[in-house]
Amino acid sequence: MEEELAVLGIFFAPALVIITLLVVQLKSRKLANETLRHMVDAGQSPDPELMTALMRNASDAVQDRRRAILLLMFALAIAGFALSVGKTDFIGIAIFPLTIGIGYLLTAKFAARALPPS
Repeated sequence: MEEELAVLGIFFAPALVIITLLVVQLKSRKLANETLRHMVDAGQSPDPELMTALMRNASDAVQDRRRAILLLMFALAIAGFALSVGKTDFIGIAIFPLTIGIGYLLTAKFAARALPPS
């Protein structure tokens, strides 16, 4: 029974983390849109710089690096848990967040190179 709970925890923890991140991102965008709406209702015209900052793509290099670090730490946590429990079979599960984290690191590196110097 305890092993089944551990396996369920390993599979549901990433889903919980992803759902939490999506909810936070949604609330952030909603707050930015409400702020912009209040500015327009008050008769103020928004700055072009403000508009570009609000409309900027959410997957810029900084956020990609943050996601990569979270996924790499999650992979290390899974591997550490597997080693502490003595179930080395679970180390294979850590490969999934590890490879996704490495992909985010590469994406962040390529995105940083593609940006023009400011």
